[in-house]
Amino acid sequence: MPLLWLHGESDSTLKDQIDKIIAGGNGSFVIESRLHPDWLGEKWFADCKVIGDYAHSKGIKSWIFDEKWWPSFVANGRVPEDLRPKKLHCSAVDQTGPAECITSGNSGYNYIRTIAGKIIDGEIDATSLTDLASFISQGKLVWKVPEGSWKIMTFSWEFEGSTKQVDLASQESANWFINNVVKPHYDAMGEENINGFFFDEPQWMGDWGIGMENDTPRWKEMMVSQFFRLNGESQAKAVYTFWETLIERIGRVGFGTYRDYVNSGGGKLTGHFIEEDAWHNNGAGHTLRYGNGGVLNLMELEKYTNMPAMDLIGMYERMDDRGVKKNWSTYQLPKLISSVAITNNVPDHLAVILRNSMITSDFEVTSGEFGNWTHYNHRVRMGIDVFMIWNGSFEAKEFTARFTAKGIPEIWNPTTKTISLATFTRISDNLVDVNMNLSREESVLVVFNPNSRGN
Repeated sequence: MPLLWLHGESDSTLKDQIDKIIAGGNGSFVIESRLHPDWLGEKWFADCKVIGDYAHSKGIKSWIFDEKWWPSFVANGRVPEDLRPKKLHCSAVDQTGPAECITSGNSGYNYIRTIAGKIIDGEIDATSLTDLASFISQGKLVWKVPEGSWKIMTFSWEFEGSTKQVDLASQESANWFINNVVKPHYDAMGEENINGFFFDEPQWMGDWGIGMENDTPRWKEMMVSQFFRLNGESQAKAVYTFWETLIERIGRVGFGTYRDYVNSGGGKLTGHFIEEDAWHNNGAGHTLRYGNGGVLNLMELEKYTNMPAMDLIGMYERMDDRGVKKNWSTYQLPKLISSVAITNNVPDHLAVILRNSMITSDFEVTSGEFGNWTHYNHRVRMGIDVFMIWNGSFEAKEFTARFTAKGIPEIWNPTTKTISLATFTRISDNLVDVNMNLSREESVLVVFNPNSRGN
């Protein structure tokens, strides 16, 4: 399914591009916004209308990429500040009983709950946690503290502050995204012209959603565990409950709302989350990971899409005669995604069968700099292996790539309209190393012809 990159072209050019997509044997395509000068503006929707109507007349449907650039759910910086991610906050006072505790500030838009817990040997007894809601009137708490040492904890939320993304864990924010990003496409193009929506590597930097305390009966324990230690095994259970409750809420509220709206228009929701070993290992906030002791389970989100997918940008190396070490999490993820799809009765999944728990790569870099922004795509046409190699970075890249292919490698350059014989070393009948040198943002085709035509 190709990407139709829009730059603000004329109607005739857009129609010509669709004709070429159809001529290439494609049944659908993705409308790509990243280079368009007026995303979500009048010109953007006018172009989408032309594309939708013409594609429909040709019997082909389009998918919509839902963001100006990357990651999804930022709406190109248009998300109102009060609809951005939130994080849990706690203020606490210690009180020795018996005594009377009187505090204020137990109300307001961002107020959640006030909880009391008995302190025993420096930890809070989970069985003693008490919801003090019935002792609060007009924001004022009046509570007779029982005998012993107690901690009175007031919970609220505050804005996370580092991201402009939609708060996927709060319903009002999810509704804003639907009404301001998704719905306008249906208004402009019509349901009959949209096959679905595609999201790209969403991030999450918050740790709270409005109403999250209502999602689990263990809400007191999970909230307290983020700031204080509970006694015994209660702490580990509460921390697990917190992160599982959060990711389920992101799935149900954020992606579930999105999926249900698209489904109501006859379309499907797909896209990919990102699994990156390097970023996970250093505790970065990218890819729905939170650095405060919890990792969000991405598999909980897959069930809220129609076509589960994962973008693997981890260590792709396979074990070979050079002793390259396998990364087991990378190889297991496709099986997990497929299992999630089957378990949740998602019909449009890709069942990946892995022999000996390994993914056999048809392309890998053996030396030089490749980088996360250099990508490849492999197709076979009339028995000939064709690889598209794209340097998406702003710097030139020089590297040696190992291809699994037969034939003589040629470099087809669409910019210069030249075909040249590649510099290569044949490793075996099926493996060949090719020297690659790409300028910034350059793409070429590496075509393995039985008989080379290169100069």
